[in-house]
Amino acid sequence: MNTILVATDMTNASKNATEYAGQLCKAWNCSMLLLNVAVLPAPLPEVAYNPVGIGEMITEFEGILSQEAARIFGMFDIEVQPRVVMGILDVEIAETARELNAALIVMGKKVPESMDRIFGSTADTVIRKATVPVLVIPEHISFSGISSIAYATDLNYNIHANTFRPVKTLADSFGSAVKIVHVKKPGDIMSQEDIAGKVKLSIATEGLHYEYFTISDEHIEDGLQRFLADNPTTILAMTAHKHSFLERLFGKRHTKSMLYQIDIPLLVLHDQPKPH
Repeated sequence: MNTILVATDMTNASKNATEYAGQLCKAWNCSMLLLNVAVLPAPLPEVAYNPVGIGEMITEFEGILSQEAARIFGMFDIEVQPRVVMGILDVEIAETARELNAALIVMGKKVPESMDRIFGSTADTVIRKATVPVLVIPEHISFSGISSIAYATDLNYNIHANTFRPVKTLADSFGSAVKIVHVKKPGDIMSQEDIAGKVKLSIATEGLHYEYFTISDEHIEDGLQRFLADNPTTILAMTAHKHSFLERLFGKRHTKSMLYQIDIPLLVLHDQPKPH
């Protein structure tokens, strides 16, 4: 692990996520990049931007972010680099993480009423655009260790050891119990593809102790919610892939609703990330 990128707009949700990330940085002995994306307001017709005003705005943001970096350094004694950039929220977050070869992107999640701001509607687009793992922290969740991790899968795609590395690292660092959850429709039997997927999953998770659960439900999201209700879980993990469980669960109709229904930190992995 080298750097964790924390995207912040300095709200309570993002400050809470920053503290959560601070615990991870301390456990992994890595640094934190605290990123604030300054978004220009939509220009009015025939009205030009004032470069001086923009410069003053950036300077103000940099001062606020430096104070936050100092607060986090004081709490966790880790290296914290504040950075303010101007641009499109999801693009800048994903691109900065890619340039840094960041180990993880951490974002906060506000209440549903704030879905139009950075960690509402932006969270799902960052998940889609990022090439490194993304951890989304609900505003009300404070770090108190990571006792269990549930990894949800439909078994219909290859998973590689590098993809699963963040789960292994978390489990090793915090002594987490790992639960792998397969949601299927009632009456369905395992296909040859499912069996092959389960074998590939066992290879990718070699050396990791875990429990395997099969849940029957007509609807993936309902089965997953039922599993989480019956099995206390600290973090829910999924893999982003063109045909993956997450891609179906987070389709256009479900992305925002499921992002808010999941009431625990959500870790989104990406297929074949580069080793850290």
